[in-house]
Amino acid sequence: MAIDMVLFDIHCKLFSRLGSTLDADRAIAPLEWYVRTGRAPGAFVRILNGCTSRQKTTIANRLIKFIGGDYQDAINSVCQYIGFDRFA
Repeated sequence: MAIDMVLFDIHCKLFSRLGSTLDADRAIAPLEWYVRTGRAPGAFVRILNGCTSRQKTTIANRLIKFIGGDYQDAINSVCQYIGFDRFA
């Protein structure tokens, strides 16, 4: 349940920045895919749940850079920012 609120908060920040629901949906798609398909480890989800509002804004800004791009690149960028090593 908490991860849903985190994703919603990030989506709101994307919408605020992009001004379009469609663009916000496209920007958050890699993160939602990673979390909702069970690919995200529990530790990743716990770190996201603990993010501050400012950190969520930075995550949103990182996702914007990858709109229409490779999902893995977007996830790698988020992981790097929050200090999560996907390959450890």
